[in-house]
This record gives sequence, C-alpha cells and structure tokens, in this order.
Amino acid sequence: MGGSAPIPLLVVRLRDLERIAWREGRPAARAVERRSLRSFIETATRSLRASDLLAHDDESEDFLAALVSPNRNSGSVATPTDCRATLARLASAMEVAGGMRVETGWTLLYGSPATGGSVTRSKARSSAELAKKSVTISSVRSAMNFARR
Repeated sequence: MGGSAPIPLLVVRLRDLERIAWREGRPAARAVERRSLRSFIETATRSLRASDLLAHDDESEDFLAALVSPNRNSGSVATPTDCRATLARLASAMEVAGGMRVETGWTLLYGSPATGGSVTRSKARSSAELAKKSVTISSVRSAMNFARR
C-alpha cells in the first residue's frame, strides 16, 4: 500500500449480548449495550488520543478503536504491547459497566482514512457528540475507510 503505516484496529466484543436478548428481551440487551458503549467511550477518551477513531453499530456486539495516532513516545505505530494494554483497559471497564464477559482482539490495517476500502457496518461519533445525543452513533463509512492488505 505504498508506504502507509499500519493502523492497529482493536475490537472488544460483548460475548453474550445476543443470549441476553433471547433470554431477557431486547430492552435488557440494549441497556447492556448502552452501558458498555458509555464505558467504552469514557475509557477511550481517557486512554487514547483525540485523532484515534472509535466505531460501534447500534445493536451490535462489536466495539472498535482504530489507533491512527502515532505512539506518544516513539512517533511510530502502536506496538503489540500498547494494543494489549489498551484492550485490557477497555475490556475491564466494559466488563464492570455491562456486567458481562468480553472478548478482545486486534489486527493491523494498512492504508489511511483516505485510501479506500472500508470497515463495513461501522458507526462512530466523537465523545463530545456522544454526550450531546445519548448513544446514537452516526455512520462513518466515508470517514473511516481503510485499505485492508
């Protein structure tokens, strides 16, 4: 992809969200999702840089963070250790807020927001916008385009 720096994409998944919807009803699952989303945004706001991107689809079990900002110390892409530490903070906060276990993982995407490709079905909003409008997340397909190698 022509020298573009890789972008770490972190994923936190609410493992049992669908099960909660089946057993306790959709409103209960949505409540867990909203609490988890608030926790995800609050923790990411404290842990990540302002230019990093967050994404979540309504009624989805996946919460994403693209670490587009360079590492604070070296100026390079986040290291595997950075990714694991960030995921641990996000997961811990979300488990407490949502009262359920989460799964985590990460991968590297190659490209930049302007190079094409896409993270499909993703939604994002800055924490300032989130504070204005509850937990409704707007589409970022045009803002969050990554070329996947």
